[in-house]
Amino acid sequence: MKLLAVLGSFFLVSCSFADERITDHAVLYYNDLTLISKNGTCVLQSIASSKTTKFTLQLKPPCYFLRDRKTKNLDYYTYPRLDADFVVIMFGNPISDEERKTRGLKKDDVCGSTAQGMIILNNNVRISEKVSTGLSCTDGGHDEKDFWYFAKHS
Repeated sequence: MKLLAVLGSFFLVSCSFADERITDHAVLYYNDLTLISKNGTCVLQSIASSKTTKFTLQLKPPCYFLRDRKTKNLDYYTYPRLDADFVVIMFGNPISDEERKTRGLKKDDVCGSTAQGMIILNNNVRISEKVSTGLSCTDGGHDEKDFWYFAKHS
């Protein structure tokens, strides 16, 4: 009977970890940033100065960071007057195969329909209150005004 209890506990614990998956990772300045798909939601984990913070995003997984088309590094802008050392865009809500075909996207293009901003000031992370809809892909698709929008609404 004890063996069944131990096996049952192991099964429950392993199932809870099965719902968590890292979908993207980056380091920006001194911030170690990870996007995690967990139980149907996207979670941003930030580790800076030995402090770990987690944010549940308003995005559906999988979620990714917007990256520079050429370098593949995080794409970001700075807005000192808006208290933003860095503004980064994250996106999720994967697009359908039908929309992918309509837009002429390749099968391996990683794209989503909803974006949310992350703002870093003095190694402290905050998330924009608003999201934006429209096509976002890992290799670009946003211009500077989109970054400003998220800085303004954080």
